[in-house]
Amino acid sequence: DLLIDIFLRIDMPEWKLIIIGDNEPKHDIMGNLRKKIIEMQAEDKVILTGDITHVDEYYEKSKVFAFTSSSEGFPNVIGEAMSAGLPVVTFDCMAGPSEMIDNDINGFLVPLFDTGQFERKLKLLMTDKELRSRLSKHAEEKIRIFSIDIIGEEYFSFLTGKK
Repeated sequence: DLLIDIFLRIDMPEWKLIIIGDNEPKHDIMGNLRKKIIEMQAEDKVILTGDITHVDEYYEKSKVFAFTSSSEGFPNVIGEAMSAGLPVVTFDCMAGPSEMIDNDINGFLVPLFDTGQFERKLKLLMTDKELRSRLSKHAEEKIRIFSIDIIGEEYFSFLTGKK
C-alpha cells in the first residue's frame, strides 16, 4: 500500500504500477490493496496481477523495479529484477538490498521509511531515460557476482580452503 501511495503522488499518467503476487495465507493483502485502489480511483493506474507463473515477461516489459519492503533477508526479487536489467529503488532495510545495490550506481538505496526520498528517486528513474539505462547496465553487471558459478566456487573454496 505504501508503494501505491508513492506512485500515485508522482502522478505520471503514462506510467502504470504493476504489483505481482498473491495473498499470504492468513492475510487478505490483495483484497485490501484492491479496496485502496478503488477508493483512490486508480484502477487504470495500478494493476494487481495476482499469482502468475511467467514473472519474467513482466520484468522484460518493465522499466523500473520499486521495492518498499522494510524487512528482508536476501531479496530474490531484487536479484531477478537486476538480472533483467532493471534499475531498482528500494529501502535500505536491515539485510539484503545493500548487498546487491550500490547506491547511485546500479540503483537507489533509500533510508528506511523515508518515503519522500523514495518518491524523489522513483520519479527520477521514471523521468530520466539515460539514468535508467546507465543504472540498468550496472545492475546487470553487479548481479553476476551472485551467479551459481561464482557462488559455487566461493563455497567450494570456503569448505576446502582451496581456490
